Amino acid sequence: MQSADSKAAAQALFDEGRSLVAHQQFAEACPKFAESQRLDPGIGTELWLADCYENNGQVASAWASFKEAAAAAALSHDKREAVARDRAVALEAKIPRLMVVVSDAAASQGLEVRRDGLIMASTAWGFALPVDPGAHTVAASAVGRVPWSTTVQVAARADTLQVTIPALEDVPPPAVAVQDTGAPRPDAVEASPPEKAPTHDSTGDAGNTQRLSAALLAGAGLLGIGVGTFFAFDAKSTYDASNQEGRCLANNQCYASGLQDRSQANQEALAATLAIGIGAAAVVSGGALYLFAPRGGSTSVAIAPDLHGGAIRVISPW
Repeated sequence: MQSADSKAAAQALFDEGRSLVAHQQFAEACPKFAESQRLDPGIGTELWLADCYENNGQVASAWASFKEAAAAAALSHDKREAVARDRAVALEAKIPRLMVVVSDAAASQGLEVRRDGLIMASTAWGFALPVDPGAHTVAASAVGRVPWSTTVQVAARADTLQVTIPALEDVPPPAVAVQDTGAPRPDAVEASPPEKAPTHDSTGDAGNTQRLSAALLAGAGLLGIGVGTFFAFDAKSTYDASNQEGRCLANNQCYASGLQDRSQANQEALAATLAIGIGAAAVVSGGALYLFAPRGGSTSVAIAPDLHGGAIRVISPW
């Protein structure tokens, strides 16, 4: 049941939407109707939203809204069912479509395919799906592969535009930085008289310095893990919010507010993955630096972030 506040807000948004329509400001009016419908769903609001979409050139969105209004009207034996169905039928011949084709080589890589930020189920691959005219982004990603994306312009006519996703390239191995220890080569060492041998243990000093660096690096890594954990919880909360009050449907189709939440959740999840991965690598690196603090040489540790966190390599004279 909708609260009184939600109903009041829905009514105010609906009234503002009608006022904007009266001034032919359809691009501003449609989001008002969409939010009003989310707060307090009704056949009348859905019809106004569908009409607004049609006048704004969003024929696929208008067609879907008319279909939803007709289905809701049929359940309540509302006479507006016929109007909604007739409007939907009239739009079918005007709807452009976008077909996302995944090549066999790409399909074997375990891809995650997104269209305009929303995940496409594999059952939707290769089908011409209704879309609104304008720019649409198709992206693909897989573990260990370089992400791929393209943006296409869909014309305002009843054509089908096809986008084919190729096999993704392997992620290149991370670069490894090798530290110059400064130790002389064996063939460059000259014998020194015993009485001139240095008495200061420089190796011990280097070991102490390396242990201090290790502690600082591990501390920074723990901080990174903490930050990544925060982003992970925040991403989960934002994603859950997109599913509340009907902002996103079960087939991953979302209204504007739900789509914004999904996009934010994806960005926060990526930030969490990077922060936790690099933080963990830093902690491991710090431990390695401490463990391999030199007795007569030095240890090199390289950290290289990648799409899944980070990678390390330890080079020790032992």
